Amino acid sequence: MDVDALVAQYLVSLQAEGKTPHTIRWHRQSLKQFVAWLDASDHPGAPDRWTAPMLRSYVVFHQERTTPRGTPLSGSALNSLVRSLRAFCTWLRDEELVERDLFARVSVPRAPRLVKETLSPDEARRLLAVARRPGRNSLRDEALLLFLLDTGARANEVCTLGTAGIDWERGIAKLFGKGRKERYVPFSAPTAKAMRRYAAKARRGNSDRFFETEEGWPLTPSGLGQILKRLGARAGVHVGPHKCRHTFGISYLRSGGSVFALQKLLGHSSLDTTLRYAALVTDDLVNEHRDHSPVACLLLGHQGGRRRN
Repeated sequence: MDVDALVAQYLVSLQAEGKTPHTIRWHRQSLKQFVAWLDASDHPGAPDRWTAPMLRSYVVFHQERTTPRGTPLSGSALNSLVRSLRAFCTWLRDEELVERDLFARVSVPRAPRLVKETLSPDEARRLLAVARRPGRNSLRDEALLLFLLDTGARANEVCTLGTAGIDWERGIAKLFGKGRKERYVPFSAPTAKAMRRYAAKARRGNSDRFFETEEGWPLTPSGLGQILKRLGARAGVHVGPHKCRHTFGISYLRSGGSVFALQKLLGHSSLDTTLRYAALVTDDLVNEHRDHSPVACLLLGHQGGRRRN
């Protein structure tokens, strides 16, 4: 059986397992690149003839190639491509289509741990001020921005928030995250007030989704991105859904929140992902300690990061 047919079977298997359309699309696009590389480089299409050196050559190919913009492929994109191929190879072994783990001696490049950009308090206030300016969508935009900053919800989670999933009395909302995993997130009284005002005065109610377009149709992730881009341009702030999510995570920890509670609030399946937020807060503590160390102040003559004369 050729590799195209095997990939098609693999995608059907993912669908049968209940994987999301987004996940299936990711594997389809990633494996399409691998099949194209096999054809272009004249490597065998039969998986039982694949070797560790061949798979390493595929990794090196992406490490050395450039994107259509002329820039190197990012570490995250490379990691994503290789992880998809490794998952496919694992499926081949589990289905007994190959006899061995093809990736047993192949290392997957680690995705770089990039600094998570956040909004400063001043930037958040400027964005809210712009959202609250009188206009056709001001009530929605204010409620939307507050909900993003108050819950750390992903773009798709915000757009799929249903009216029936909001418990106004308890101040919680039901979200559907990656892999259709369900979770509940709380939101504050100011956010609830803005959301109620939007629901009562501006929301058309043509759908069962809470946040809608001006015409009353469900808001999409791309539409959400455009709203934030427009608000950001007016406020002089670079902002997107994920930056709001990062702002929530960092602010939550800086305010004394538990990293374990944050894991549940953000919907992380692995604590390691949440600990990346904690690492940034730890950097804050290091800087504070450097400036206010008791030893530096009492024994070495430093005070507030400066040496006493």
